[in-house]
Amino acid sequence: MKGNVQLLRWIIVAAVGGFVHEASAADFRVDNQVFSVDQQEPLVRSTTVFGSAAVYDFLADPAEVTMFDPRGGRIVLLDLSGRVKTELTTAQVEAFVERLRQRAAAQPKPLLRFLANPEFEASYDEQTGRVELTSPWLTYRVETVAAVSEEVSRRYREFSDWHAQLNALVHPGAHPPFARLKLNEILAQHGRIPRRVELEIRTAQGPSARRIRLRSVHRFAGQLAESDRDRVAQVEQFLIMFPPVHFSDYQRRLKR
Repeated sequence: MKGNVQLLRWIIVAAVGGFVHEASAADFRVDNQVFSVDQQEPLVRSTTVFGSAAVYDFLADPAEVTMFDPRGGRIVLLDLSGRVKTELTTAQVEAFVERLRQRAAAQPKPLLRFLANPEFEASYDEQTGRVELTSPWLTYRVETVAAVSEEVSRRYREFSDWHAQLNALVHPGAHPPFARLKLNEILAQHGRIPRRVELEIRTAQGPSARRIRLRSVHRFAGQLAESDRDRVAQVEQFLIMFPPVHFSDYQRRLKR
């Protein structure tokens, strides 16, 4: 199941410093659910709160919060059950992702080499807002909505990029993030935000090849509720209370 969760979080599209309680035009929330393509019950639930100072990604199970503070150059992960935190710099994440690209490009498996530098046939339907990225190895089919502003589009793309890269670091063995980064780039070019994402991965070529099919659903709220602000305020308290641990120790705790 842990391996499935790692892959599921890879397709979802995720800070320290004080949270500004004045509403901003770019403050919003996204509720996320991820499904196996044939299942009705979600395998993963999360809520992403875009606040004035940072982005807070609340994962339901395991109970974990990730705070993205790109302007401060850091990402903080909090284990709510273990009551500890760890911090990474964005430079650390970028350096790891580049090493991952180099390793994937040198692998004998064609899928991994593709994921190191993915190339797609991309299409965008202006009438429906549908985006498709197709390739022999991986296909995205995305239903989108128009971002209400350029700032919302920019912030969502920035979060999605960091979320994808962080997952590759946090979960050893996870797929490289570069396919998702391509999708994020195309969505931002058209000022779109995903509402539903279908992902199909083919682990090999030929009729007998195993296919992994997943879908994620994203529901957007244009304003933050008071409960969202309360959750962020609680996280601020946890930042003070939780002792820091090394990143490797944090990973080991989550695997228990």
